[in-house]
Amino acid sequence: MTRRHLALASIVALSVATPGAQVAPVTATAIRQVRIITMDRGVIENGTLVMADGKISAVGQNVQVPAGAVVVDGAGLTAMPGIIDTEGPSRGTVSGVTGPMRAQLIAGDYFDPYGNDYRVERQWRDFVEWGVTAINVKLGDNVVFDSVSSVVKVHAPTTYDDHFVKYRAALRINLGEPPRSAQNQFPTTRMGIAGEVRQEFLKAQDYIRRRDAAPAREADADPPARDYKLDPLVAALKGELPVMIHAVEPMDVETAIRLADEFKFRLVLSASAEALESQVPELVSRNIPVVLGTYYASINTHTGELTNFNYQTAGMLARRGVTVAFGGLAGETKLLTLNAGIAVQNGMAYEDALKALTTNPARILRIDDRVGSLTPGKDADIVLYRGDPLEITSPVVKVWIGGRLVYDRSAFDVALVALLALAPGPAAAQDVLIRGARIFTMTTQGVIERGDVLVQGGKIAALGQSLQAPQGIRIIEGRGLQVMPGLIDLHSHMATQDERGGGSDRHERGQRVNTALRILDSVNPQYRWLRAALEGGVTVLHVMPGSNAAFGGQTVIIKSVPMATVDEMLVKRTAGMKMSMAATRGTGTSEMREWFTKGQEYIAKWDRWEKSGRKGPEPKRDLQLEGIAMQLKRELVTHTHAQTALEMQYALKMKREFGIDLVLQHAFDGWKMIDDIKNAGVGVSYGPIVFSFANDSFYAPGLLAKAGVKVALNMDSASDFQRHLLHEAQICVRFGMERMDALKAVTINGAELLKIDDRVGSLAPGKDGDMVVLDGDPLSTFSHVLFTIVDGKIAFERPRPASAVSQGGP
Repeated sequence: MTRRHLALASIVALSVATPGAQVAPVTATAIRQVRIITMDRGVIENGTLVMADGKISAVGQNVQVPAGAVVVDGAGLTAMPGIIDTEGPSRGTVSGVTGPMRAQLIAGDYFDPYGNDYRVERQWRDFVEWGVTAINVKLGDNVVFDSVSSVVKVHAPTTYDDHFVKYRAALRINLGEPPRSAQNQFPTTRMGIAGEVRQEFLKAQDYIRRRDAAPAREADADPPARDYKLDPLVAALKGELPVMIHAVEPMDVETAIRLADEFKFRLVLSASAEALESQVPELVSRNIPVVLGTYYASINTHTGELTNFNYQTAGMLARRGVTVAFGGLAGETKLLTLNAGIAVQNGMAYEDALKALTTNPARILRIDDRVGSLTPGKDADIVLYRGDPLEITSPVVKVWIGGRLVYDRSAFDVALVALLALAPGPAAAQDVLIRGARIFTMTTQGVIERGDVLVQGGKIAALGQSLQAPQGIRIIEGRGLQVMPGLIDLHSHMATQDERGGGSDRHERGQRVNTALRILDSVNPQYRWLRAALEGGVTVLHVMPGSNAAFGGQTVIIKSVPMATVDEMLVKRTAGMKMSMAATRGTGTSEMREWFTKGQEYIAKWDRWEKSGRKGPEPKRDLQLEGIAMQLKRELVTHTHAQTALEMQYALKMKREFGIDLVLQHAFDGWKMIDDIKNAGVGVSYGPIVFSFANDSFYAPGLLAKAGVKVALNMDSASDFQRHLLHEAQICVRFGMERMDALKAVTINGAELLKIDDRVGSLAPGKDGDMVVLDGDPLSTFSHVLFTIVDGKIAFERPRPASAVSQGGP
């Protein structure tokens, strides 16, 4: 274990209170001179917030601080209520219960506040560090009647019951794709699922009638035996328990509304990202709230859903009067603030986005008497931010739950200083002039204020100030805008998914060594999700095979503009070789060592034949060994799937033994072995952040960059997830990465690691005309990509006022 490893381990211990540990009682705590987002009485500037005995006791500008209170300086900080995950990730493993009906189960019974769910260095620290203080937990999405959800506090309780806000919160039902069985067991269709729901509610109605009728009959008549499966349905029929129905597609939303009308229960729609505007009047008139999953990752993994996913849905619903809340439906609890920020970016009112994290979840779950706003008498669940809470770059500074300080970033900041001290072809291009913008060149020229960039013939022709506009050129008025090079995704699977339902076209599962294969042959040049890359400013994609084989195949680099043929998209036909250390677990490095040795012998055989003057028979060609030979000759960069420290050590061992040119892909455990990576002189393609193991690894990109390692970011995606590459950079900044290092990680660093920096990655005369134009800071969650320009062609343009764009020269 390195000194850095030990230091970061100590940071984890410093940053959070250990579950189960005794916390010294505090009479009162006061946060002074803080900006307070109360959620029920507006925003209080330079206010004081006092908490005592687990409750908020006073909020305002002229609040008296109690004698003996712990005083926290809130100057420059913002306080808001703890975030409530309206429908959180699955918790616990269910065994011994089969079939579509398990309403008798309470999700809270499967929730362990002491053990696996709240390991200090993993989920527990993750959630509070993102400002989440309460979660409505469930058991899963694959059963028609999932369970009764429970709302729990995200902290280590002093007693077991202490972590429950509401033991029985909502009856969860799943419609659509999730509960459809793959084993041909009823129900396997939407009509079967709806039929099951109706049948069980009819049983519950009959159960109520027989139970209520029993006392009126003869004395020896027994009431019906208690049915624990039906008890939650009875509570729903009586209005005591809301029914939260997973219904993504419009047809499932209609079914949910029909069921609510038939049985008169209080409906909460969940995951309804495809709700139609035509359905809104029904939602408003029936007062049906909608819980939306995060935009940062798929709402769920069920094929066939989210076909018409729309980023404007949250804003549209809220504007029309629907109560909207956010939930980490597929496990994205820690990304809820980012979700809200993206919603604001796409038209949701800022206040509505804050409500969707706090007051709306509290009202939907009927816990607003305790949480959701900073009101005297409510639980002291308070999050303190440095910066705007909906800016992803704004870190959480402190978190109190029930008045107890459960997270303190300042301990991390102090330890971090010590830790860092240890470190040493498209269609014909249209000429474009962007005038008067802030330009990030990503070269030694730095940032040009009020600068111009001229693109002619698909290449950058000039860069500077007060450039002359040739006659007839398109001019983009850049006042207030910011320009940077097109983003580069160093690990993509874009355009390799069969859109006819045939599954992935990037995993060759028939053999473990595929060095002769080229992912180029699997690229669909008209793949529909390429537009998502352009909307996110991604102009270059390094497309790789999957990671199920030791050697996955040869990679390709393409531009992100859909074309008639792949050849029109090419930047580099054969760019690298995909290798996977994960696929060699159990065999270690022996399999790779064997093939690299065969490659050395293959090279030597051909060298001997060439040196002999080509005398004798020509050696027999072997395409597999030719692929290995290109790695050994460093004609191809070897991109190695390596997430854990052990996998990275395997990869570095291969580099030492065979001299291959190496880039570590994913590298989530990179913080554990900074010196090893730096000394090996290899690059790191980090991410995607959202899939990394825990917040510990969120710090890795910044720590690696500060140590001098070349770090690029990736999305590892074949879908619309691609649009979030800049958000990855923003998360890195939140966790300590320097802002310029974060921008380099999505531009020039990737270009250099792919060895295409002569063409892309920075803005300089002679390079490809690949640029992103934004209406704000590239590292702000609220900024929009206005233009994505590829090879001088505007490939994506967000609608703007006509006055912003003009034609013609001076």
